[in-house]
Amino acid sequence: MRLNSAELRHYADRGYCLPPGQLFAPERLARLAAVCDEHIAARGELAGDDLDKPHFADDRLLEFLLADEVLGLVEPICGPDIVLGSSHLVAKEPVGRATPWHEDTAYLKFSDTLTDYTQMVSVWLSINGSTEENGCMRVLPGSHLDADSTDYVEVEGPAPISFTREIRAVDESEAVSFVLAPGQVSLHDGRIMHASFPNRSEDFRIGFVMRYFPATVGVNPERMVSHRLWLARGHSHGMNTYVSGGPAR
Repeated sequence: MRLNSAELRHYADRGYCLPPGQLFAPERLARLAAVCDEHIAARGELAGDDLDKPHFADDRLLEFLLADEVLGLVEPICGPDIVLGSSHLVAKEPVGRATPWHEDTAYLKFSDTLTDYTQMVSVWLSINGSTEENGCMRVLPGSHLDADSTDYVEVEGPAPISFTREIRAVDESEAVSFVLAPGQVSLHDGRIMHASFPNRSEDFRIGFVMRYFPATVGVNPERMVSHRLWLARGHSHGMNTYVSGGPAR
């Protein structure tokens, strides 16, 4: 699977794209789903949508995070030198809460983390299907082009630990819902405004999020002391320190 020219233009102009088809072969998706189920079962007191950076503790996930299928999607956006920045297992619990409106890169800006916030891409892989009923993601198309103007306030009431702030007074009239089949992905710019519905179904809505940026972007080590980065493809530009090794590809 690779993005065609129309999909790349849509991504640049609208801040997202929804390529058709399955990212991984069925048996590979089933293997990832089984790993995700393990993490959900072992989460303890954590909410299902607060399972951040699970690959730090489970290198089985690197098979998927560093897979050519994923990097082939990301390369036309990030260029040939790609950093695996983070991952997030998002298991929205049955009859669960909504996720507030936010931009992924805003949280990095709050902590002065990256040298460039304009080139992060998130690959959101649906494990078991994503619908409006079970709390699919929603975006405001084109909002990535005006990302610095958003106004954040503290989240009121219960919210995912990962989202302590939200964008004030969002006009949702132009929002687009990402309805995905199991194994399908969405790609979105880290600056785009997005949120998700509450899960009104009786099952988990499970997604695995993979985040990448070009190797020309640096991470502030003073702000990300325990964070780890992988050079997923291409060459290092001397901006970061990377974890050695990884699965053969």
